[in-house]
Amino acid sequence: MKYKVALIGDLIFDKFIYYQSIKLSPEGPAPIVKKIRTAEAAGGAGNVAASLANLGLDLKFYFPFSKKDSTKVEELIIKLFKNIEIKREKIFTDLANINPIKIRYYVDDRQYMREDNEINNLNKISVISNELIDQIVFNHDIIVVADYQKGCFDSDKLSYLIKTCNNLSKPLFIDTKNKNIRSVQNAFCLKINKKEFNYLFKKNEILEEQPLKLLKDKIKEARLNSNIKNLIVTLGSEGCIASTEKDVIFCPAVISDVIDITGAGDAFISALVYSFLNKAFERGQNPFFNSIAMDNINFANSGASSVVSKKGTLPLDKDFKLSNFKEKEDTQIIGFTNGCFDIIHDGHLSLFEEAKKHCDYLIVGLNSDSSIKRLKGEKRPINDQYSRLNLLNSLKSIDEVILFNEDTPEQLIEKIKPHILIKGADYKTEEIVGSNFVKSYGGKVIRTKLIENKSSTNLIEKIRNL
Repeated sequence: MKYKVALIGDLIFDKFIYYQSIKLSPEGPAPIVKKIRTAEAAGGAGNVAASLANLGLDLKFYFPFSKKDSTKVEELIIKLFKNIEIKREKIFTDLANINPIKIRYYVDDRQYMREDNEINNLNKISVISNELIDQIVFNHDIIVVADYQKGCFDSDKLSYLIKTCNNLSKPLFIDTKNKNIRSVQNAFCLKINKKEFNYLFKKNEILEEQPLKLLKDKIKEARLNSNIKNLIVTLGSEGCIASTEKDVIFCPAVISDVIDITGAGDAFISALVYSFLNKAFERGQNPFFNSIAMDNINFANSGASSVVSKKGTLPLDKDFKLSNFKEKEDTQIIGFTNGCFDIIHDGHLSLFEEAKKHCDYLIVGLNSDSSIKRLKGEKRPINDQYSRLNLLNSLKSIDEVILFNEDTPEQLIEKIKPHILIKGADYKTEEIVGSNFVKSYGGKVIRTKLIENKSSTNLIEKIRNL
């Protein structure tokens, strides 16, 4: 993917001290322990940065950095990001100790207590300026905010960032602990947990053991009242609910053995951003005009699940997307057809309707502008790829449209592995691209009848001769 991603947020340092209990103290109900080991990790936005980088995104990480702590903090940053390729940009401040240190004490692999070393009232401080926000938004395709209210953003600056991103049609993903509803209004995507939701949306408070329909209604109402395009509320072991402009989605959590929930939210937002961008890239669309979908939430849930089964603050592994970003197997019959579809006519409509009769989910591969020019000459296409894509997406018989740049859809077919491949009867079976591949695993190739004398080329020639 060629998207430039900016991550802005609070860099926190996490330290873990692990003990083993030997016996109970005779002086009170407490264990006598032996120190086993210590570990350090980049926490907060640092953990999100590591996950996004491991997923292969072109990332620049902006974070507060104290001039007074420069040597000590810089050495720790170099150590923690040693094996991770991240472009880092410091937001300088004269405030000392702007990067909090959280020390977690574990006894027998269970967290016993946490010690926070940080300055007071960080939630009322903002080290980022409007000028820097303007620069970041202008130079990147998508912005991600990991706001732990540790000095990077206050409510005014977060609100300004939202306004700037919307003005330039840049998608903005926000994970924040800000308790001011005004700070998140009009956001493209807000991801929060149940506790944070109840702080922000007190009138829509989520209570224990409420029915799913009521939860979905409350989250939808909160989204509409705050004019947020995509509102995602994580519910821990219960899963999450996403209210978008198109739907309200419930996605159960991925079942796993929970050892440590530290960093689960970081992994969720990172996987969500990757999945969302990957789908937008495949479709050749401006991500700002897309909505969060079920497959994005599934992938994000898998990301969170992959880290809670391990100890400490850990980013997503580099091989996570390889083992998880796959087509989900289900009981639906997937159908596939493809073409340029430059000028839609009733022959095309007939093809789509016939194709849909043979499958539950119809995917249409659409030639990009560049591939059409190679195939049909510089004067084509008449309609650009975004116009053609939007028109096809509006047809009820089509479930998904994917743009491809190659001359043929062979690579796309091999990735999708459709159960049924559909083309017009003007092609012989052996001439249909992907037919041998689809038949190799038991899939079917279907040739549909055509409406005579109907083609985009003939229509274009007729118009030109008028």
